[in-house]
Amino acid sequence: MQEKISELETKLRKCYSKETAFYKNKEAWNNHNPTCGQCAITALIVQEYFGGTIHRIRVNENETHYFNIIDKKIIDLTKEQFNVRNIKIIYDENELTSREEILKSVDTVKRYNILKERIKNVDLFMTKRYY
Repeated sequence: MQEKISELETKLRKCYSKETAFYKNKEAWNNHNPTCGQCAITALIVQEYFGGTIHRIRVNENETHYFNIIDKKIIDLTKEQFNVRNIKIIYDENELTSREEILKSVDTVKRYNILKERIKNVDLFMTKRYY
């Protein structure tokens, strides 16, 4: 399964853009930090492909972060966005959340649908990027 998750991660990186970033992160998003603001929609996509659960943690007083747990393993395809700011992610104190909860936001639904459509159309060997 790790190989398939890596394949999905490669596809996601080709599909991320400022348009798919969380509104608070749009200005910080760039092609050197493509996972910036992509955690919620990425966790939804990962769950859609591989099952498991979606969890949320508080990164600091102003930020939360979403990731997946599959077969008792943490799968976090967007953790690198915090490396740029030297923020260490601590997964211990996390809370289980649901697709329904995440998709309550109209903005998140829009970004999720854009990303989902892009993934369907991307080829691993494609050179075009969305940013």
